[in-house]
Amino acid sequence: MQVLATEARPGQSIAESPQVMVILTVNDEKEDLHVREQGGVVALRRHKIERLCREAFDQGGLLTVEDLAYRILNCGERTICRDLASFRKHDIFIPCGLR
Repeated sequence: MQVLATEARPGQSIAESPQVMVILTVNDEKEDLHVREQGGVVALRRHKIERLCREAFDQGGLLTVEDLAYRILNCGERTICRDLASFRKHDIFIPCGLR
C-alpha cells in the first residue's frame, strides 16, 4: 500500500508529500481471533490499528486516519479518532499521520 512517508512535513498536502510503499498485515488469523474472543470487535479494531500503524512506521511510512478508516478498516474517521484518543488516554504511542 502506498502511504505517507515518515519524512513528510506537517502542513504539506498529501499529494505533495513523499510517499512510500509498505506491506501490511490486515488479518492475522491466530492473533486476531484471540483478541476478538477476549475483547470483542472494538478491541480487535484497536489491535489492528496498533499493528498496522507500527508495521507502516517500521517500513518508513505513516498511515493517516483516512487510510485506516476508508482504505483498510471500512469504518468512519470519527471511530478511528476515538480509538486514537483511547490510545493517548492510556499513554500508548501510535505512530500515524493525523491528516
